[in-house]
Amino acid sequence: MSEKILRGTLKRFESLMETRYSFCVVLVFCLAAYNFFYHLGAGPVYDWDEARNGVNTYEMLQNHDFCAGTFNHQLDHWNLKPPLGDWCILLGYRLFGFSIMGLRFYSAFSCLLMVIILLAVLPGIFGKIPTLLAGFVLTMTPLFIYAHGARTGDFCSLFCLFYILFLVCLYKAGDRGGGLFLPLAGICFALGFLVYSYHAVQLLVILIAYLFLTGLYREVSFGRYVGFFLCAFLPIAGWTIWRGSYPDGAEFLKTALVYDAVGRTTQVIEGHGGDWRDYFRDLGRENPYWSLYMAVGLLLYFAVVGFKADIKNKPLILVVLGTLVPLTLFSIVPTKLVWYIDPIYPPLAVLTGWLTIRLLKEPKIQKVGKVIVFLLVTVAMIRSEREIWKIINIPDSRPSQKLLSELVAMNVPPRSEILKASWGQADRFMAEVVCGLNPVSFKNPEDALSESGFIMLEKDTTKANESFVRKNHLEVYLQNEEWMVVKL
Repeated sequence: MSEKILRGTLKRFESLMETRYSFCVVLVFCLAAYNFFYHLGAGPVYDWDEARNGVNTYEMLQNHDFCAGTFNHQLDHWNLKPPLGDWCILLGYRLFGFSIMGLRFYSAFSCLLMVIILLAVLPGIFGKIPTLLAGFVLTMTPLFIYAHGARTGDFCSLFCLFYILFLVCLYKAGDRGGGLFLPLAGICFALGFLVYSYHAVQLLVILIAYLFLTGLYREVSFGRYVGFFLCAFLPIAGWTIWRGSYPDGAEFLKTALVYDAVGRTTQVIEGHGGDWRDYFRDLGRENPYWSLYMAVGLLLYFAVVGFKADIKNKPLILVVLGTLVPLTLFSIVPTKLVWYIDPIYPPLAVLTGWLTIRLLKEPKIQKVGKVIVFLLVTVAMIRSEREIWKIINIPDSRPSQKLLSELVAMNVPPRSEILKASWGQADRFMAEVVCGLNPVSFKNPEDALSESGFIMLEKDTTKANESFVRKNHLEVYLQNEEWMVVKL
């Protein structure tokens, strides 16, 4: 293929995308809706934050207390985040009932809103084709979907939504007549904090870096800085006073500061340690196709185009900061968890779309390089979507959760006790929230005989639990390959 033919092919492809732009936008939207929502209510619920969030919100409703979260009806000093995320789960419960779908809906919807925001805002900044590519890349990023992402009940996706809105407001603050956007960025910061607590500090780092790298700090009036400060910190102060008014308020706020903020940035918490290379390994292992493409694309860009050509491009500076600040900050702190860097995926998708078109249009790059770029981005899309499709269509089920979910159809009296040797967070969510039962722990099955309700027993290799059921003439109410629910 000659250089002339290649340029002609790319030009025709670009023209087709431009003339069919509305159709392509609908295609991105439909793909996002499928990847984020299809089989969203299928298991498993994970024994990490999403199960605890679901129980916290359910007990908020029961307690009619929408500030102080509880778990197992005890004040929760493990989940130290403000309650905005719980309120969003509450909305899902109102729409879809006490279910896995209700737990996860707000997260998937937040990610869909992010895609819509990119498709609405980016065409006037980077152009239509990079915008479409960014939408496809974000929709086809597995880590964005599964690492505390769109298809889980964790707060990362909601925080990412406010993260993206913050970046948009920060960019608009530099436009003529954009005086309100800096205070709006402050509101986005406040909402991000009320969802994900001290993780919102990275937004302040981006703000300071962007203002100084672009020289925008000289153009912003003192009044706009005051507006940002008031919008950013008054809502946080309001929540702090509200939560501090509870009997345990001082202890809760102290724990949130000492453990959740200072602790995670100065020491390894809960064994989640590692070195500065951890997140790069995670990206290479869990997101291999996009990582390979970006590595090759950036290498080609810096080798052929260089850096100076785009150094004053303000939107590009903001996108790069949105990617590098979380990646750098969380690579420095001792505690490492793969979902800490979830905010990088939307700006990284924008950077991928921009880089792709920049490379394909660059006259200095020979046809071989352009063919490699085109093939790599195509392969990355196909393989990444294939990974997402496999997990969506073959949802993993935990036998204990599957059994509990089947109890819903058995018309069990609400708030009946169900006893189990120990309740993990996910099983407690299924029993308490989905089934509407009262989960109770026991030390010895014999002690449960004086109780009413149900007991959940594991089918172990020694057959001890099966013998216990036969010996006491108990009725097996429901069972599967690993667990049984027995009526007391």
